Amino acid sequence: MQYMFSLKDFVIVVDKPRGKSSFWAVNRIKKLSGIKKVGHTGTLDPLATGVLPVCVGEATKISDLLMHGDKVYIAKIKLGERTDTLDAEGKVTEVGTKSAELITEFELLKVLRLFSGNIIQIPPMYSAIKKDGVPLYKLARKGQSIEREGREVNVQKIELLKFTPPYAELKVFCSKGTYIRTLVDDIGEKLQTLAHVVELRRVSSGVFDITQAVYLDEATVTEDICNRTLSIEDVINRIIPVLKVPRELAIRVANGLQLSYTDLMSIEKDINKWSNAVNIALCSEAVSGEQKILAVIKIVPQDFEELINMNSSSKIAKTLRIFHNEEWRK
Repeated sequence: MQYMFSLKDFVIVVDKPRGKSSFWAVNRIKKLSGIKKVGHTGTLDPLATGVLPVCVGEATKISDLLMHGDKVYIAKIKLGERTDTLDAEGKVTEVGTKSAELITEFELLKVLRLFSGNIIQIPPMYSAIKKDGVPLYKLARKGQSIEREGREVNVQKIELLKFTPPYAELKVFCSKGTYIRTLVDDIGEKLQTLAHVVELRRVSSGVFDITQAVYLDEATVTEDICNRTLSIEDVINRIIPVLKVPRELAIRVANGLQLSYTDLMSIEKDINKWSNAVNIALCSEAVSGEQKILAVIKIVPQDFEELINMNSSSKIAKTLRIFHNEEWRK
């Protein structure tokens, strides 16, 4: 008996297997759900496993909001060698001047502390970053190496979980955009022994962690993911403030009305709930009687003078996107 899929707009947290791309995971969810509009919220290397939130249907409209959360990785690294991809999928290109067996736990801990806080990373050539519209990994496969600009990322902390030279296991708490392969390569250089990633697992991404994930592979069936889906409302409530608006106002917003800062204050007088947020969600009662997300808005100055004066009364709530259009435009 075929299992019927009842939802069309949701987020599913998958546990991506090793050897599969994030693009493969998206296509797998498309096939299992029967829905074409699907996207992930942050690429995982084929070598990596773990948390990959996937947005389906209307939920793809919040994918950019989900990408900004901090990440937690567990990385098994090998000291003493550098590879062309900076991980175990590549070829060894260089051996460290210092034997990995001579590195002490004290030395490693001392170097790990150097990578705490804001650091500058040079993205690896084997990455999805594009140069003139071409992903760097495609250039790297042709043997090309081009200059890349450094990017600032934040590493909250690195914990040493295990150390049995030449291998070490690290737990990395970091910001969006951090390349663990580059971090490990830089650590190896500081140790004068080089290093590369052998195994990598993302155990947390923003508000999602591995305990919420459903393992995804060729054997996964539709029924496996049906009970693990999260509604747009579930997810939005975890990441940004949500204000309830009357249905009449919801219809006007859906049809182009830009709310003012004063309008928001009349909707929710306790401004401590939302005044410090950049993005805010609006919800309203749908035809079914359920509370559904109407829109995500961004509080911005009305004009250049307002930008200078920062007078709250004339700020507007710019609508970034509308959800469930059929509910508000009948």
